[in-house]
This record gives sequence, C-alpha cells and structure tokens, in this order.
Amino acid sequence: MDFNSLPQGAPVYVFRTTGKLTFKIGTLKTKFNQRNVAKPDPSANQYYNFNTIPNANMVFDLAVDFDGKEEILQEIPAIAEVATLDDKQTFVSCSQSSLTAIVKNTVNTAKFHLARKEYYNNVIADGEEILTQIDPKSAEEKQQAKTICELKENYSQMAKDIAKFKSDQAQMLRMLQKMTGEKSIKNEDK
Repeated sequence: MDFNSLPQGAPVYVFRTTGKLTFKIGTLKTKFNQRNVAKPDPSANQYYNFNTIPNANMVFDLAVDFDGKEEILQEIPAIAEVATLDDKQTFVSCSQSSLTAIVKNTVNTAKFHLARKEYYNNVIADGEEILTQIDPKSAEEKQQAKTICELKENYSQMAKDIAKFKSDQAQMLRMLQKMTGEKSIKNEDK
C-alpha cells in the first residue's frame, strides 16, 4: 500500500534517527494540499520509468494524530510506502513491514560500525607508529607540541592552586586579626 491509497484512520509510522532513536504510531486524519512537483530525475532511480507511472510526481501533506496531538507531515510522495522528510533523519511510513526493514537496517549499520571501532583504533595506532618511522622529525615536533600543551595545562593548574592558596592565606590572616583584636579588647576590660 502506498500513501495515495492510505485510508483515513490508517496507522502512520514515524521513525526518527536524530540523536536518540524514537518511534511513534499515529492515525491518519486527512490528506490535503495535493500538488504536483517536478518529476524526479530518472537517472537517480534505475528501477522506475517515472514517465510511465501515474501520480509519480504527486505529493500531499498528511495530518496525523499522535495521542491527541496533530502533526502535519509535508510533501509525502503519493506512490511511496516510505518517505524521508527534509531533515533526512525522519522516516514516515504507511507500512509496518517497510519501517521494520528501515529500523533493522539502522541497527545493523550501527552494529557494523561498532564492530569496526577496534579495527580503526588499530589503524590509527599502527599508522601513527609508521609515520614516526617514516618521518622522525615530524614525530618529534608532534611530541614537542604535545609536551608544550601538557606544560600549559600544568601551569594553568598551578596558577589556580596558587590563587586558591593566596585566598586561603588572606582568609586565615583576617580570622587571626579578628581573634587577636577581640582578645586585646577583653584584656583591657579586666
């Protein structure tokens, strides 16, 4: 089923991949603002000849109810089961199985990249070692820059420690003056 044949009251699935993955199911209230857009570039899709498909360039907006809140989803292609919104990270579908495939693909892609993490960490470590062998001068300069950065951080921390020490010392002197001033007044009264 495509969006064009989706009846009022049918489920609409939304999957967002921005930051934390989110998913929600809504109910189609209405389709509106039907219009034609420029025909898709046929070279961009090798599977369809858009000149022979009816409604290939028709889009409309959907009003969808998500737990009592209406949301407008714009420029949904009539002949699609899945649409990607302008942010390229939000998928809208009228087919549970199509959206399930997208979610599975997202999870599998993340698993693939996670499995490659160790490989890439090794590539970085090995590559940096090779670079030190190929160009020792560059490696020495890189080490010097790292040492300077560490010295700057140490100096900054020492400056903070000295400032705190001066502040504590001034506070102790004020307390000492206050205590000795009070004692001398008490001694004069006796």
